[in-house]
Parts: sequence; C-alpha cells; structure tokens
Amino acid sequence: DTVIDLKYHGFIPDTYIPDPRNKIEVYKRIGGIRSEEEIADVVAGIEDRYGKLPALIEKLVALSRLRVLASGLRVVSIFEKPGRIEIEFSTESRVRPELLPKLLEKENDRLKLVPGRPELLLVELPKDPVSSENPELEEKIGLVMGLLRKIQEKEAAPPPPGAVKRHG
Repeated sequence: DTVIDLKYHGFIPDTYIPDPRNKIEVYKRIGGIRSEEEIADVVAGIEDRYGKLPALIEKLVALSRLRVLASGLRVVSIFEKPGRIEIEFSTESRVRPELLPKLLEKENDRLKLVPGRPELLLVELPKDPVSSENPELEEKIGLVMGLLRKIQEKEAAPPPPGAVKRHG
C-alpha cells in the first residue's frame, strides 16, 4: 500500500455523524478502500446511511482514490515537504523515474529528480502569489493525480514501432 502524507485538516463533522463509534467505522471504511469499484460502494453506503457527503469527507475519499491509483503504479509513498511533494516509486515499478521529465514535458519545470535516488520524483508546489501559502489539499491531490494519470497513460500506451520490448 502507498503511504500518503499530505498536510491537511480533515475530519467527519459531528453534524454529519454524531456518534464517535460510527465515525470510526466510516474512517475505517474509507481508509480500507483498495479499488475504484470499492470507492463507489463505500460512498454509496455512507450516503445511504447519513446523506450526501460533506466536503470534508469528500477530501478523505479523494485521498483514498489517490492511494488506489498510486498503489497500481507501485508508488511506495507520497510525502509533502516544505514547498514540494516527494513521490517515491518502488524499485519493482514499471515506471522508470529518470524518464518522467521527458514523459511529462508540460510539467517538466515543476519536476526534479534526486541524484543518487532514481526512484524519487520531486514535484514543486505552486505558491499562492498573494499569501505565499501552499495549495489546499484538493489542489495537491489534483496535481499528483494528474501526474500519475499521465504516467499511467504513458505506461499503458503501446511502444512505438521498432521499440525493443524489455523483459524482466
């Protein structure tokens, strides 16, 4: 499973689920999501019992959605550090991080590789020009999801004609 540590404030409001035991159960259900299909089932179950999801719970679901995508690409961890997000790929991943800047040319100015750590990709966070604050959780999830989806598309694309197929 991918470990995700993005800075945010999120909780289930008492106005949505007043009973602490029920809150814990919902946290566990959201945290236990392992597939896209499960996301829809969990959300439907919560909404059937408690009503439309408030924005704070939607953030938790978005984190689970990110974890599902990242796990499929064999991302070990996604950690937020000051001014950046570090995405670490498993050494068993099909994704070759040293090729990522070329694959993700439009984001190239935002991506950095760490010398001696080819499995680590650094993504610079955009700062709010007025407040110099880091983006909100939704923006961070959107940024990382967008990058991972592009990587997923590139990985799923057939090799160009004449390309040598890698084995192993």
